[in-house]
Amino acid sequence: MTRTVCARRASRPLSSLLLSGVAALLLTACTTSQPPAPSPAAKPAPPAREAEPDVPDGRDLDATSAPVKQTAEPEVRPARMGPPLTHEDAQAARQLIRAHGFAPQDVGFLVTDLPGRELAAHNARQAFIPASVAKLPTAVAALELLGGDHRFDTRMTATAQPRAGRLDGDLWLVGGGDPLLGADGLVHLCRDLHRAGVRQVIGDFYYDTTLYQERRAIRDDQPMTAGYNPGVSALSINFNRLPVRWGTGAPSDPEAWTLPSVPSVSLSLRRRSPQGQESGDWLPDGNGWQLSTGARGYGQDSLPLKHPAQVAAEATRQVCQRMGVKLPAPEPGTAPSEARALAEHPSPPLHEAVRSMLRYSNNLVAELIGLAAGRQLTGQPLGSSQSAIAVGQWYARTLPQTDWARFDPGNHSGLNAAGRVTPAELAAILRFAHDRRYGQAQRTLMELLPTVGLDGGLGRRLQTPDTAFAVFAKTGTMNFVSGLAGYLPTQTGRARMFAIFVNDKPLRRAYDANPRAAVWGRQAGDWRNRAKDLEAALVRLWTDPTRRREAVPTAMLQRSE
Repeated sequence: MTRTVCARRASRPLSSLLLSGVAALLLTACTTSQPPAPSPAAKPAPPAREAEPDVPDGRDLDATSAPVKQTAEPEVRPARMGPPLTHEDAQAARQLIRAHGFAPQDVGFLVTDLPGRELAAHNARQAFIPASVAKLPTAVAALELLGGDHRFDTRMTATAQPRAGRLDGDLWLVGGGDPLLGADGLVHLCRDLHRAGVRQVIGDFYYDTTLYQERRAIRDDQPMTAGYNPGVSALSINFNRLPVRWGTGAPSDPEAWTLPSVPSVSLSLRRRSPQGQESGDWLPDGNGWQLSTGARGYGQDSLPLKHPAQVAAEATRQVCQRMGVKLPAPEPGTAPSEARALAEHPSPPLHEAVRSMLRYSNNLVAELIGLAAGRQLTGQPLGSSQSAIAVGQWYARTLPQTDWARFDPGNHSGLNAAGRVTPAELAAILRFAHDRRYGQAQRTLMELLPTVGLDGGLGRRLQTPDTAFAVFAKTGTMNFVSGLAGYLPTQTGRARMFAIFVNDKPLRRAYDANPRAAVWGRQAGDWRNRAKDLEAALVRLWTDPTRRREAVPTAMLQRSE
């Protein structure tokens, strides 16, 4: 099955970076400051103290139809506060951006200390597409509003009590928005149902997803076959991906199956020429898939679920059958308010889900966590876009000293080319969360973020010994969109906050208008490598002052003219 994921090359290390005079981009030491007043769900800091990567949404294209670049170049301005940038420093920043092949308006960054002094800034209040960097605002809002120890409960409820092994009434499987629900959770539910005395349900078996609005995909304008674009439901299972295997057997008798086999997902195979590759095509009937078997005639993959709650209920029925509890075929339905729980499965604490979401950049986990925050704010079963608006309004109330007029991520995961966030908004969120501790484990946001070193975080960015444990950040990547935001620890014990965005909005619009054109692949790959190289160059500069006098390679300067 063809994966709609753009391949990445490792970032090319620059043999030398930057002209002399970039000293103004070097950061001064941070000083301590009192954090904002805590919300009730979070604990203030004590005095002492698929795997899913960042997935581009592209397919291979060629570069001939790219729009002409605008040549107008906004001024590279000094930061408004803190040590001012000289004219020479501003010129050096311009040359750094141009050396990587970008126009000044394509790049924005901001670095601050904890009190909020701006140490380096460029287009800091310009709105950029955040991609998966949008998961940072989602994480902080959820931790603040729900608390680090919050758990999402999946329940089995009924209005009757079992007698002699029979439940003479209906049973409801009620989704609680658990972003990590898997087979272990279904075993837990069926075991507890058995312990409650249920061996057979005489009535109907319903699944209830009314906690949130359901969607067949995170974004309808993204590939429906992409694993990073599954359906969204309060009753989700296995990150809403279903394993599939296929084999041809006899040439005229191909077969395919899912694990588990569920009635609501149909599969068919069609043979391709030996030169073909495995691919998966979403059938428009709403329940089916057609897989091209390719040259091998056998293989495996996982399919994004477009009706995850039904699959979760069908899988629950199978697990319960194995454990001695007979359930009828599931149907959608709303549990009555008077129903009482016969079985309940709590998720791991929220801070664990947040760490997993930030580390693996899982879009579904981000959407479910964000929907929980939106429901906490409004009491309503919102969709992702409305929930993201509610979270933005909460930030505006919580951090009124920041201008939130441009904050519009569009959803909670960043899988949205129409989303917009400014570097200044991201830096404000990072400052707010710096000294916050969440849950009994007293986890900080910096602890939950990926880092370079040991855990292999940040993808292929900054993977050299000199940057080990120097950067704790969230990445963001789409075709012609890149971002990096997080913390740069210092020996003072107070980190610096930074946010970098690189966008080519005209190219992104051209791509969105014709994503299947044949030329985008090479152009998108080259663009992505240059963007990540630029991000790495800026971070290295901010973490290693000795780099300020390294020269930009002449070839790069000539190419950027």
